[in-house]
Amino acid sequence: EANTLMFQKQYSAAIDLYKNYDGTLAKESLEARTSLMTDLQVIIQDKMADGNDENHEAISIEDLKEHELDDNKNLLVDAIFRLNSILIDDQVQKLSNLPDINEIKTLIEKIDSAELENNILNNIALSNNQKFNLKINNNILSASVLSCDLDEGTIQVLSTFKGKTLKQSVALSNFDFNDLVQHIKFPNDDLNSFARFTYCLMKKKQLEASKQIAPYNGPLASLLKEKINQEINSLVEAKSTAILKA
Repeated sequence: EANTLMFQKQYSAAIDLYKNYDGTLAKESLEARTSLMTDLQVIIQDKMADGNDENHEAISIEDLKEHELDDNKNLLVDAIFRLNSILIDDQVQKLSNLPDINEIKTLIEKIDSAELENNILNNIALSNNQKFNLKINNNILSASVLSCDLDEGTIQVLSTFKGKTLKQSVALSNFDFNDLVQHIKFPNDDLNSFARFTYCLMKKKQLEASKQIAPYNGPLASLLKEKINQEINSLVEAKSTAILKA
């Protein structure tokens, strides 16, 4: 279709087609489309310089760069949702000229399950005799934390069950998930929200991820919120379809 438009000398229409393409190969073809759009823009500018009076809508190189920037931001958000560190690093490199790139890098550093779980363990250890509901052998026990072992990723707790006081070692998986999320704590609210959000993604808890990213106002905020809403809608649609087929 683009070749037809170029043959008809409708260069602006061809640029729009490349720019707005969102098909299955949108990500893979981004660099090639950007290069083609730049070439077509040069053709338009040359024709205008030659005095050609054909009606071409001027699309500046700045517009093309802005479009490429938006595409790279979307690709970074996709990589974050896929928790793919290689793709994340690649897109961060492509966005290196963004004014808030350092803030983005700080956020990206928190996409680390080991760091997040150590953060949870540390904050649970500082919980000041807070009571936690633990699920152990299909029983719910109320327990207080005695100590945490970061190397082993375990927690010593004191609980009462059927009148007996028990001291035992438990894992994070024994805790209520919401308690774990609330014990992810970093120096500022946006970093907190993003870290909790990514932890929920790691645990495939999309609904909880949506709640955690809601108050976030840092870089990529609108794209992250739009993406999680799309994922939730897809999950709801898939479940609805499964119910109808049952």
